[in-house]
Amino acid sequence: MTCTTVRRRRWTRWGTGALGSMISFAMLTALVTAPAASSAPTTSAPASGVMWGAYANAKSGQSIFDAVTSLEGKVGREIAIANKYHPFTDRSYKFEQWQIDRGQLPMISWRGTDTTPDGNRAAKIAAGQYDDVIKAAADGLKALSGPVLVRFNWEMDQSPGDREYIGTPTEFIQAWRHIHDIFAARGANNVEWVWAPRAGSFKKDFGQQFYPGDAYVDWIGGSAVPVNNYASFDELFRTFYDWGVTKNKPLLIWTGMQEKPGDPSWKATWFDQARTTIVNTMPRLRAFVYYHALAPKGGDFWADTSAQALSSFRQMGQNATFSAMPGSGGGSSTSTPPPTSSTSTPPPTSSTSTPPPTDPPPVGGNVLFSDDFEDGDLADWVQANAGLTMQNDVSHGRWAPRQTSNNAGDNTFATRTIPGGARFDLVVEFDYKVVSASTAVSLAKLIAPPSGTPLCLNMKRDGTLGLWNGLTRTTADAGAALVKGDWHHIKFQVTVNGDASDVKVWADANLMGALSGTTSLGTSPIGALQLGNGTSGRTYDIVFDDVVVSAP
Repeated sequence: MTCTTVRRRRWTRWGTGALGSMISFAMLTALVTAPAASSAPTTSAPASGVMWGAYANAKSGQSIFDAVTSLEGKVGREIAIANKYHPFTDRSYKFEQWQIDRGQLPMISWRGTDTTPDGNRAAKIAAGQYDDVIKAAADGLKALSGPVLVRFNWEMDQSPGDREYIGTPTEFIQAWRHIHDIFAARGANNVEWVWAPRAGSFKKDFGQQFYPGDAYVDWIGGSAVPVNNYASFDELFRTFYDWGVTKNKPLLIWTGMQEKPGDPSWKATWFDQARTTIVNTMPRLRAFVYYHALAPKGGDFWADTSAQALSSFRQMGQNATFSAMPGSGGGSSTSTPPPTSSTSTPPPTSSTSTPPPTDPPPVGGNVLFSDDFEDGDLADWVQANAGLTMQNDVSHGRWAPRQTSNNAGDNTFATRTIPGGARFDLVVEFDYKVVSASTAVSLAKLIAPPSGTPLCLNMKRDGTLGLWNGLTRTTADAGAALVKGDWHHIKFQVTVNGDASDVKVWADANLMGALSGTTSLGTSPIGALQLGNGTSGRTYDIVFDDVVVSAP
């Protein structure tokens, strides 16, 4: 792939976004006795120009990492921003760290729910019912080595009953501020908050009603991915832009467009008009993110739906205005940040940091196989009793396998051998969600022929995780239940070394101490991974997604 040369940024962990400005303000008040004006907070926005980014939906056989590099190959350059959708309880940030290591800026579209709409979610968040989830997210994002954009519950101005509607404007504002305050209290000052209602709602003076306030927002975003609506770029975004510039914040546009039936050149022309509109009439725009995807409810928004469309999209990316990369600190706000403790101190930064390596492996030292199931089948797995079916209740993307017990109570699972042969050390990661379970159920097993199963990760009826050792015939109990109905991320690392074998288990980025430690796993290497329940007579409905197996 031939890529445009881009300016890399060495990320630091201090002074980013509204949270960083809050801490800077606290330091100033601690150092001086006379009132002083706070300096304008800095974001990752460039001083001029537009960062050109995308949500690259994985196509058949691709991982999300492949999807990004594939799009970059088509347009002949690296993108500045890459988006990933995260359900409310998702805590896997390996993709975001990969982006940071490449010198790019990750954007998380963080839903206020998981998969089921909840019109009362904002009120519940503001009341503190989800503080543990929010704290875990803050800690996980704080651990990233650079800035990250968080677009929380975008299009919050949708109608009641729609997926992104979580409450009234007042309830949403209270929830947003509550989340923001928790992130600030936990020192996640590398997070930059992107507030992004539908661009069209600005014409009705409705989207503005959800604005949390200048001190709680770093970026102003506008979203328009119209289905069977062929408005011009200016029609879609002009009112949003005119309102946004009054806030003295960097502006971000999120959009996608379909081909127009009967007019094969229409989409290419739309890209051309978007480019010229931004270059000539939107000097305050700082980010353009394209929805390069097939929408879950229909609508082909891929940038390459035709050769003409791809050519115009590529020309946009090659235009000098869109060559900006993150890091020159163009975004600012004149608002006064909310007060914080005068004893706050910034985390240290290193003066001897070195540029990150380009394109490191996403997890572990060597990915042995990964499956995000976006090919819509289980062709690479061997099934038992045909118990896993592909459907669209997903952690991300369009497809994920769902495991349900049948009427006969047979065991249902899928198995995949480890490519390259059995190993004594392995890292396994996957997402899962329990739709329902009236009995205990096994989630995943490591199989070591000929001795059998050295380890099995189980879930009790109440959602508590347990780890069964097939050699010692003992079970460890995590002690705390994970919420059913929410997506969870599991990671476990195993080293087989007789009585000195080592196991570590993480759930939603938290090390499970009761399931981790030194144990006896025998001396047989691990040859296969089993996903799903392997014991008959149990009742369950569980969804899996995003399996990655790697060598540490």
